[in-house]
Amino acid sequence: MNLKKLEKKLEKIYTSILSNNPENNSNICVDQRYTKSAINLFRYMVLRSMDIRKIQGSLSELGISSLGSGAGYTLSNVSNALMLVKLLQGHLWERDQNITTIGYFGSQELLQEHVNALFRTNKKGHSTNIMVTMPDEAADHIELIKDLIQSGMNIARINLSHGDESLWRRMLTNIHCASETLNQDVKIYMDLPGPKIRIAGITTHTTKNRIPETHNSLQISDGDFLYLSKYDNVGTPRPDHSANDLPQIIVTLPQIIDDLAVGHRVFFDDGAIEAVAIAKATDHIKILIKKAHKTALKLHKGINLPDTSLTLPSLTPE
Repeated sequence: MNLKKLEKKLEKIYTSILSNNPENNSNICVDQRYTKSAINLFRYMVLRSMDIRKIQGSLSELGISSLGSGAGYTLSNVSNALMLVKLLQGHLWERDQNITTIGYFGSQELLQEHVNALFRTNKKGHSTNIMVTMPDEAADHIELIKDLIQSGMNIARINLSHGDESLWRRMLTNIHCASETLNQDVKIYMDLPGPKIRIAGITTHTTKNRIPETHNSLQISDGDFLYLSKYDNVGTPRPDHSANDLPQIIVTLPQIIDDLAVGHRVFFDDGAIEAVAIAKATDHIKILIKKAHKTALKLHKGINLPDTSLTLPSLTPE
């Protein structure tokens, strides 16, 4: 697109925004603190009501903002692009200084002002937090925590999926002590794991013996059938299955069998193995392996049920 044609298109956009000047619209009533923001939002909506795709590439080619990135300072962005295109042709031009505009830095200041008002803070700008998950060593080595704080850590994360209350208490004590010694605030983020659905057991039957055989893993491939079962007494025959039953995968939380329905997807091992429920009984569900990216299903691996509304509590007694 040649410069003259690009200039005319930008002038059309600029004129369209000004002809819909919200400052002259008595129907726009907002809190005085947000007047500038409301005016800018109105101008942005006018801009986005037009198809600017054809000129965005041309502006980028010239190293000029493509208009889409200046949502917080719409009129200023459009007028600056127009001024630069005119300058490339040797023409001087300035926008009307009597029209309220928000420049780039003004938009950042306004954003921070509104953030502070909303969250009742008094920050001068956005800040980045560095969160570090505490290793077990943090329970007994306070110097490790001091080193982390001095390196920039301001959030210490304790993963409650690992360890026990004694370990966590020692971590907390060391974090507080290190924070006070160095006179630096450190937030503590305690990550609750919630109930975990895992493979509690894997059993198979032989045609000669009804007593199940337990396994640490099971070889599988696409098209295999399995039972997902709440039956966990692996030392005795299963009550309602024949001697040549399929392998059964026993789950850690039996109530999920009640929640699962035919047609629901079942994922094992972080999605490495995908199955679908095809039949349901009181104590088990028959599943079909649809896609196995791994050749073995292993004990203690996680189970994910994306289609199932589970009745499990988010917070357990533990």
